[in-house]
Amino acid sequence: RIDGIVGRKLPVLAVPGNHDLARPTGMDALRYAGLKHHDEDPVVQRGLWLEKRAAGEAGWLDPLFAEYRAWCERTLKPRALRAGLKLIESERAPGDFRVVVEKKGLRLGVVGLNTAWGQVGDGDFLGKLPLATEQFDALFSDELPARDWFAGLSASILMTHHPRSWLSTKGRENLEQRIYCVEGSFDMAIFGHMHAAESLAEARGGTQARLWVQAPSLFGLEHYGEEKKVSRSFGYGWGRISEDGEIRSWPYVHGYPGGSLALVEDHNNFRWVHDGLRGVILR
Repeated sequence: RIDGIVGRKLPVLAVPGNHDLARPTGMDALRYAGLKHHDEDPVVQRGLWLEKRAAGEAGWLDPLFAEYRAWCERTLKPRALRAGLKLIESERAPGDFRVVVEKKGLRLGVVGLNTAWGQVGDGDFLGKLPLATEQFDALFSDELPARDWFAGLSASILMTHHPRSWLSTKGRENLEQRIYCVEGSFDMAIFGHMHAAESLAEARGGTQARLWVQAPSLFGLEHYGEEKKVSRSFGYGWGRISEDGEIRSWPYVHGYPGGSLALVEDHNNFRWVHDGLRGVILR
């Protein structure tokens, strides 16, 4: 299906979401129960991020994302190879990666971080999901620290499944103060999960504005919740980062023009410009 939409040559980059996590049951549920206490339990933190493993030994979180990892092996990695990309994967959190896409002398860096691994049980996880700085640090090394990687890029994007509002207090602090820390860091953060589209440029104390961009799902359940009262929007967005630093997007959402389902320009959530390119200027 992906080949039919974007062809065989273009790379596809993705991060796992909560529906890619196989929630543990039985004794496995007991084994992973400590993840809910990650932020305040140093034992859990050491076990996840610091304990050394033998070569080839599976990570503690790997079984939770077995199907996602299998999909990456048969789909994402072959596409990256065909596109000539070197995908650097983390040995700690399944789905964490960094990659550089080069085109006409420009270098776009993309970092993907798994924000779903803490959602191991039932219940509402709004404001409770951990995101560890060790996830970001594991993608770099003494030979290539993050600052040197960013310095060699024309632009960079951070990709997660969840927005900031779903992260725990510590997770959000890690994101805003250690990972997407404005100067010398990412140009924008993109995410989904909420089945809605929006963008926010946020500057504090004279710093460069951080850009947060949320896209809706392309498909899924149209209604959910009690008596299916909650409606979801569906659509997609594509964008362009120009050499001069302009970031422009073209967001589309499902609608029923003329009574037929179609993907149309999203004018409810975004103000489109009316120059030759149209779209929405985010920066």
